[in-house]
Amino acid sequence: MKELYQLLLELHAHYPKARISDYVKLIYQNEFGCEHLAQDEETALARLCSECETAHPGRHLFEKIGNGYQRVYLKNALALGASPETLTRMFLATSRLRRGSKARLLTKLTMFHRLCAEGKLPFNPTLCQIYLVNYNAAGLPPVHHSTRYQLAYSPAYRVIGGEYVRFFELFLRLDRLLKTDRSVILVAIDGPCTAGKTTLARLLSTCYDCNVFHTDDFYLRPEQKTEARLREPGGNMDRERLMEEVLEPLQRGEAVLYRPYSCKTQTIAGGTTVPFRRLNIIEGSYCLHPDLRSCYNLKAALQISPEHQIDRLKRRESLKSLELFRDHWIPLEK
Repeated sequence: MKELYQLLLELHAHYPKARISDYVKLIYQNEFGCEHLAQDEETALARLCSECETAHPGRHLFEKIGNGYQRVYLKNALALGASPETLTRMFLATSRLRRGSKARLLTKLTMFHRLCAEGKLPFNPTLCQIYLVNYNAAGLPPVHHSTRYQLAYSPAYRVIGGEYVRFFELFLRLDRLLKTDRSVILVAIDGPCTAGKTTLARLLSTCYDCNVFHTDDFYLRPEQKTEARLREPGGNMDRERLMEEVLEPLQRGEAVLYRPYSCKTQTIAGGTTVPFRRLNIIEGSYCLHPDLRSCYNLKAALQISPEHQIDRLKRRESLKSLELFRDHWIPLEK
């Protein structure tokens, strides 16, 4: 609530022509995120492109609305190289994860009325109360910006989750690469254990037609685990098989026979055919091993603090496994 309190005061400072409905819209988006979900991607994309034709740039690329959501201003994003398709998919993916409750929305609207009563926002408390009573009676629906706000600021934005904002530079670089004539694009996501590599790959897959491959599927088989090999940084990964069975076929524009290694049975599965796609993401520790690094068109390395890393490991690993990570695997990663 403290975050929203400050956001409402900032709305007054930055958008002095905003009306009550514009504040209620911000509160609604703070609670529910995207206020509507387009019927399909084609419709959502057409609407986005239409808005961009007459829109003005926003004050910034992003604008926080709290509760993990942000507004991304379309003109600003497109000027940096973002594609309309990617922005549309970010919006749609965020819409599908819609959360919130009308009870919390009512609590937030009560705070808004209190700010008006205290003179911190420029609206008559009685008029504000009448608006809110009528709004509640209507069922607390999504709200449009006021005509005055639209004329003054020509807003054209989409509400997206903060996770897209955090990695927006990566999305921009991917969009620029996809506009080139490269026949295949290979992206590597490396970093320490628990840094969020798999999560990031999954996030990218919500916006792109791509394949995702995991280095966790390429551990050494028992007969490969020599003492010398396991002393190498990254030696526990079968990077030779990753190169031969995934990276090289993709570079030739071929499908991949994907054969994940099973730690449970310590064997390689029979495999499934993964159709060739132009964009391919390889995620996992050691995917940026020096022997593999030259294969990629785009390389991303995540970071995590030691304290946060251990905290995440405690939540997902047994005590014995935690000790193995702390004493063996983490030092090798470093």
